[in-house]
Amino acid sequence: MYIRSCGHRLVLDANKAILEELPKPATGIVFGNGRQFVNHQVAVWAAEENIPLTRAGRTGTPTTHM
Repeated sequence: MYIRSCGHRLVLDANKAILEELPKPATGIVFGNGRQFVNHQVAVWAAEENIPLTRAGRTGTPTTHM
């Protein structure tokens, strides 16, 4: 079941805040194995910012773009 919420705003705000604190530009964001933190809004924002998204595989190493 899909439940619509505004949680993506919290994730976007947190991502933006983290990226502002980095000493160098981000070369990508690696998410855990689940998709709970990656949704359409986050994917669009990352594409606009030219930040590739990847997810950690079962071994904890990054896999291909979602």
